[in-house]
Amino acid sequence: MSSDTRFSFESLKDPKVLLQKARPGEALEAWDARLGAVIDANTLLVTPNASVLFRPPTGNNREMALRENYRYGQDDHLCWPQPYSPARPHLGCIRRSPSNVKFLPLYNLPQKRDFLEDDPSSAIRGPGLWHKHKFLEFRRACDLVLDAAEQTNWQEPHKSLVRTYQTYINMFLDRLAALPLIFERVRLCVAEAQRLVLELQAIIDYVAIYRPRMTGTAVRPPEIGQRADEHLSGVFTMNTTVVQECFRAGVPVWMIRPLVDAAHIRIDALAQIQEPEPPYVVLTPPRLRLRPVYVGSAADEAKYKAIETFTRGHLSMPNPFLQCSEPGSSLPPAPASPSSNQERYHPYKRANLSRRGRPKPNGRMSDKQAKFEIVTHSYLPPLIPTWQFGLERVDADKTRAPNIPIGYALPKPELFVVVKTEAKFCLMIASWLRLRSGLFARFNAGDYSPHAHGHQTWRTILQIDWLGATSTIQSPARGEQVRRDQAATFLKGCHDELRVEASGSAQAHWRDKECSSLGLEDIREVLWELSEVNFRLEFFALDRKICTIESASTQHLSLLGQCFPYGKWNMLHHVDLGSANYGIGHSNWIERAPYVFAMRRCMQSWRGCPVSLSASSDKTAGYTESDVEYVEKEMAYFYTEAFFVTFGREPILPRRLTHIPSVSFVPEQRQ
Repeated sequence: MSSDTRFSFESLKDPKVLLQKARPGEALEAWDARLGAVIDANTLLVTPNASVLFRPPTGNNREMALRENYRYGQDDHLCWPQPYSPARPHLGCIRRSPSNVKFLPLYNLPQKRDFLEDDPSSAIRGPGLWHKHKFLEFRRACDLVLDAAEQTNWQEPHKSLVRTYQTYINMFLDRLAALPLIFERVRLCVAEAQRLVLELQAIIDYVAIYRPRMTGTAVRPPEIGQRADEHLSGVFTMNTTVVQECFRAGVPVWMIRPLVDAAHIRIDALAQIQEPEPPYVVLTPPRLRLRPVYVGSAADEAKYKAIETFTRGHLSMPNPFLQCSEPGSSLPPAPASPSSNQERYHPYKRANLSRRGRPKPNGRMSDKQAKFEIVTHSYLPPLIPTWQFGLERVDADKTRAPNIPIGYALPKPELFVVVKTEAKFCLMIASWLRLRSGLFARFNAGDYSPHAHGHQTWRTILQIDWLGATSTIQSPARGEQVRRDQAATFLKGCHDELRVEASGSAQAHWRDKECSSLGLEDIREVLWELSEVNFRLEFFALDRKICTIESASTQHLSLLGQCFPYGKWNMLHHVDLGSANYGIGHSNWIERAPYVFAMRRCMQSWRGCPVSLSASSDKTAGYTESDVEYVEKEMAYFYTEAFFVTFGREPILPRRLTHIPSVSFVPEQRQ
């Protein structure tokens, strides 16, 4: 405390004491105060260039959590000044309000009236898309900033930072354009995309406008005056150098000073301290169940890292095999009796098990017997021959797989052809189409934890009458009732954000066709999509499990996406029907090659990768058709073998349509 008792906390309650050096109307220096106020018995808050005094976020155990507007309230640099960060000086240059009407979408969240539910006939309600017109307005606003960043000649350290921002902004835009989300998830994704775009704009402004003024290489136009640019967020600091730089640049700055300094500084006016309340910040909690992001000091660098991690976490795709609620059966469901078209489902067999799943008394079986049988049916698109051959090479002896077989992220396509009647088959197809969009939506949020299920549970789910007219299970036995009870929780892990409505009058649809009018090719398309999504999810899961390098690295994740047409690692479950006979399913080896070699490069980081796929086997002189086919065969065998010994069951493999789908599709140009 100062020895000058005139400046005690009690004496400073008299405004005349604080204003004794005031000279209103005269030019200020950085160390002067346009406004000032006493925070507490030890602290003074002053600003040389701002018109409002904001209360600093103090305390060492602040809990940061999103509010209803998906901002962090007083701890968010988008709506409240934050302590100066030497590692992120651009954050003080964030625009808190739009400088032009074209940027308005970067400050407003979607309204309910602009949200369109994805599939009104779905039994799982909630997922939908932002109205296309509103999304395009938002995208144009983002593109203004992205284009400005692209036209700037960046140097390090900003060059890498800007590229990272560009990548994540585009990932958010891709998700908003393609993935059905519940309304609040749409708002959350828009808010997080806004955060990235506004921070990127702040970097552009900092480098182009404010940093040159701070260093003296540029001068602020005199006609602007000494007041700060009021639309900027600004910073709190105790560093006089930071105050001088911000004052020179026109960035709002608030200095926290010891109370004893009141005897030595000029304060032109007193002002009440603005508390963190509306309209500056929202206080109500979010409608989503979201964890606190950070607990600690507002000035801690860890706070910003926690925000970055949380923001990027929305872009990830959950791995259902990390939350396997039940094992997959080592045997598939019992086969159907011959149907009217004399086709019969052939289940995958374990050669050392009886039909009831019990060990055969003969002991070890020959390698020839321990194989998976290949399923064929007119409704099933054929397996890609190379991948079928890879599965046929695998020794299916269950003793080779140390783990209990895992469940399935989605129903196996073969599950639909085991039923005994055409009516039951139609019911299962209709059930799948009514559940399809909702079940896919389980993979649309990074903090969801969808569960995998076994054959029996999926069969029970698909045989429930989702139209509510009749029940296919009139008198279920206890075991069947248990599985049906499990089916009621198949949305577990989605935080109760997706709701099931088992009744409804709307017919299930596939590409604008009612389920009752689907032909053979339509059904093949339905089952091809299901097979492809399963394959991609399982490929992703195996990579997460046996990758020997940093599998979360940007480079490796990008490589995962390159394995599929227009593939993005965090949206692998989003499949374009038009891509059915492209990628590794293309009939031309030259067109397949880019995807084959992307998979090969991916597998080179997997544990147990054979020499035939390793980098040492590269051919510097190029590859012939037979070379590519050899790589495909080795790759398919390695994948099916690795999946079996890792997860305890056979994988779901890619298939090929025998017709060309009547959809618009522009093939990806790959080298």
